[in-house]
Order: sequence, then structure tokens, then C-alpha cells
Amino acid sequence: SVSMGNVDLTPGPRIVTQNPLDIFIEGKGVLGVFNDQGQLAFTRRGDLRLDGNGVLENGGGNPVSSDAGGEIQLDLNLLHRISKEGVIYATNPEEEVAEDIEVARILLRDATNVDLEKTQDGLFKVEGAEEPGDFEGGDEVVLITPFGLEGSSVKSYDVLTRMIEIERAFEIKINII
Repeated sequence: SVSMGNVDLTPGPRIVTQNPLDIFIEGKGVLGVFNDQGQLAFTRRGDLRLDGNGVLENGGGNPVSSDAGGEIQLDLNLLHRISKEGVIYATNPEEEVAEDIEVARILLRDATNVDLEKTQDGLFKVEGAEEPGDFEGGDEVVLITPFGLEGSSVKSYDVLTRMIEIERAFEIKINII
């Protein structure tokens, strides 16, 4: 697999949203998701939602991994909230006194002491590993903030400069041709 470079886990700014399934991952935490091959990979992308079958996935369409392994399947008729520790609680809106029931726990890993690299699909794997997969996280408990998403930590100025560089390189190639 082609490496797209190292992952900088410095959190970007937190954007507050109205969606209870949106999560902002604190510190150097990462979230376990499955890639198109069904392999466990990691991301910081926390715009979570349920697909038509109740499978929890992020905005990239990657199913989120449960701490117990496998995908997280939720009941579309229930209301869900996610705790700071990544525990998903379900409540039945039909019930008068609705009880929170723990239904799943999101796989979160502390990547403080691990070098991660991006794969072509934009997900992370351990640097130098042949295949994406789980890793022994650090001892820090990874916390999340619900109703939040991570904004880009990339300064738009840097992106602009990079785009101009790419454009120039492209123009030079065209001229050579």
C-alpha cells in the first residue's frame, strides 16, 4: 500500500454541531473504522451517522468499529447519545421514563506513542505496517466531545502555497511536453 505521509495528530479547532453523533476526538486519539477491504484502520473524522440499516459510519462511509470488534449496529427507532468515553447509549423516545441503555462502545486508541501514516483512502495505519490493523494504544484514556467536529488544523495559507507549487510544476511539465 502506498503511504501518503505521516499523520499529524495535533487537533484542529473544535466546531460545535447540532448532531449528537458528531464526535470531536480529544488529544492524540484516533477512532477505529473499517476500510473497503473490511480491515481495521483509524481516522479522526468524527462526523458519524447511521446508514439505512442502522450501521454507524462516518461521513466517508466507513463503518465505525466497536470496542468489542465488528461494526456497530443501532436501532433506527431509538435516540442515541455518545458519552465522553465513547459509550453509545440508546433511549426509547416512546417510553415515559426513558432509560439510557448502553448498546455499544466505540473503538478509540491513544496514538501518542505510535507513528501513523495515511493510506490512499485517507485512513491511518501504523507506519511501516504491511496492512492496516489494530495497535497497542498508549495508557491515556481517549476522550471525545459529542456535538462537535474537528476543523482543519491546516492553515489555509499553507494549502494555498502548496496548490500554487503544484500548479507551477504542472505548467512546467506541460511546457516540456
